[in-house]
Amino acid sequence: MEYKIGTQLRSFRLKCNMTQEQLADKLNVTSQTISKWENGLSCPDIMMLPELTAVLGMTLDELFQTTPETHLKRIEQMLEHDLTEHDFEYAKRELLNACQQSETKAQATTLLSSLYLSRSEADRTKAMQYAKQAIELDPLNKDNHSLLNIASNAHVWDWCATHHSDYIDYYKNFIKQHPDYSMGYEWLISNLIQDNRLEEAEDVLLKMNPYQDECHQLLYKGWLLRKSGKLEEAEKCWDSMIKKDDWLSYSFRADVYATLAEYDKAIACYKKAAELETSPKYTDNWLNIAQIYKIQGNSTDAIHAYQ
Repeated sequence: MEYKIGTQLRSFRLKCNMTQEQLADKLNVTSQTISKWENGLSCPDIMMLPELTAVLGMTLDELFQTTPETHLKRIEQMLEHDLTEHDFEYAKRELLNACQQSETKAQATTLLSSLYLSRSEADRTKAMQYAKQAIELDPLNKDNHSLLNIASNAHVWDWCATHHSDYIDYYKNFIKQHPDYSMGYEWLISNLIQDNRLEEAEDVLLKMNPYQDECHQLLYKGWLLRKSGKLEEAEKCWDSMIKKDDWLSYSFRADVYATLAEYDKAIACYKKAAELETSPKYTDNWLNIAQIYKIQGNSTDAIHAYQ
């Protein structure tokens, strides 16, 4: 590492048409110190790196010859937090570069999607805030309410705005190309049921049977029954999911209860799921419990659930 840093320092110093003595004067060190750095006998103090890279017109990544893999790992970590505009531009630049390399193209493309989704979610939050302010200033302006609706991804009885036809068509083609990938069927059948395209959903349920476990099959079968008006049969189907002490089955059953606004039953099942799940545990069960308590106006228990 020391040798690579020294090589980079010498390379950028020569690009700047600068002697060791001239660089030393700018940094208030001796020319012997510069020589030791360039020959790998010592390294610059970490506190000096910002000034050193500024004088030579280089970045820290260039100084340390950061690999594409290191950039990708750094960007993955960055995406777990709010991004500044500088962070976004850095990540976009490095990911587009990585997309040009066959060994990093797939991972970089996935991260590009995550990057833009992260920014869109942040922008959506800002849009919600401004829409609410606009409503306060002009409460009877329909456009303000429409903006809040769109930014919040809230439900409206407007088929044109809420149907999932393009998404459904995409996953119909996807499962033709990847018939043994179980998640593809889930994304397809979920949206077919949401759009009340029940006959198509039943066909997908039959196709997914060889590739998906019984719990998932019962979940979607129950929704198909309920959407068809067979409420008691749907309940029996969902109840059969939790005959085994499996955390995911209880979590799925809780999701159904929560969707139907049967909140107390949902909380009980989420807690059972959290109890049965082995470490490392997902946070979903307790986040869902907290959200239900918020809906119920129970802030104390919501806080405990978040904790």
